[in-house]
Amino acid sequence: MDVMGTAFRKLKRQVTDATQNAASLQLVATIRLGAEEAVKLVPAKAADVPAAERAKFVADYQVKMKDLLTTLEKLEVALRADKNDEAARLVAELGIMQKVGHKTFKRPDKKE
Repeated sequence: MDVMGTAFRKLKRQVTDATQNAASLQLVATIRLGAEEAVKLVPAKAADVPAAERAKFVADYQVKMKDLLTTLEKLEVALRADKNDEAARLVAELGIMQKVGHKTFKRPDKKE
């Protein structure tokens, strides 16, 4: 997941620059690979959810990860078509998805 975060931060900085589209597509590919692996995982926070609700929690997580993959596909299409304004809008949408997803599915970091 850290690889996805690093790629996403870099993508946010350069997505509006059409001269960087090839590099942006590589970053999207990195994010996609991470997301494809993540959709197969069970979030650690699932252990904190009551057993009766756990299956729904995991299913909801998988749906959101698939939504992420769909948005990444749209982003690839926009970048390939040099539609950087559309790509920037999709990156902003991905940022919102990330915040909501982490709030919902990520176990809070332990403070030392």
